[in-house]
Amino acid sequence: MINVEHADLAFDGRVILNDFNELIQANERIGITGPNGTGKSTLLNVIAGRQKLDSGIVEIGETVKMAFYTQQTEPIPEDKRVIEYLSDVAEAIVDQDGNRVSVSDLLEQFLFPSMMHGTLIRKLSGGEKRRLYLLKLLMQAPNVLLLDEPTNDLDISTLTVLEDYLQKFVGTVITVSHDRYFLDKVADKLLILHGGGEISRYNGLFSDYLKQYGAPTLENAPSRQKAETPQKEAKANPAPEADKPKKKN
Repeated sequence: MINVEHADLAFDGRVILNDFNELIQANERIGITGPNGTGKSTLLNVIAGRQKLDSGIVEIGETVKMAFYTQQTEPIPEDKRVIEYLSDVAEAIVDQDGNRVSVSDLLEQFLFPSMMHGTLIRKLSGGEKRRLYLLKLLMQAPNVLLLDEPTNDLDISTLTVLEDYLQKFVGTVITVSHDRYFLDKVADKLLILHGGGEISRYNGLFSDYLKQYGAPTLENAPSRQKAETPQKEAKANPAPEADKPKKKN
């Protein structure tokens, strides 16, 4: 679906990507995590084709229909009503079982009771507007959903509903987050950024990664650590592989 090859990217001498390669396939659940300042949101923008590389390519398949939940909400028309804002996108979507889900049904699922459907958007709280923006993206029926730090501005109730929705979502989900609980719910493959262009991969839950390697830091990329995992466990859950930096000429 999305292929990133030999990606290099740096800002003011700070390396974000160093010969990064990743093939993202249908229905994958990928979490992107790591210390602040390592370029997690930038990597998400690269995958989305929104960030120009210094070198390398990003190929996005012709069948990809992408929706991107960013930390900066696009302007929302304040004088529209809640249900009208979503109906402008679509009257309904089809769920994983082939059932038709109307705008009203989805609004109620995401904690907008029927009495709020006719409410003017300007009367909503900031959190409700963020939730409505998320719903607009879901109404676009994407097959690739990108989420940039959703736990920063969605409340716990909304996140719980979103977790349940994503478990049934038919498509690829790529999420940037530090939140262990949320990542455990929505991702079973991790890209861990350690800074300086070093990115390790882990197939499994973030909780399991933390037990094995500790919290990601700028110093503890698995490639720098000695394996302490028993032989049988190591075979069952191999250590992450970090992208190797290019050799300097």
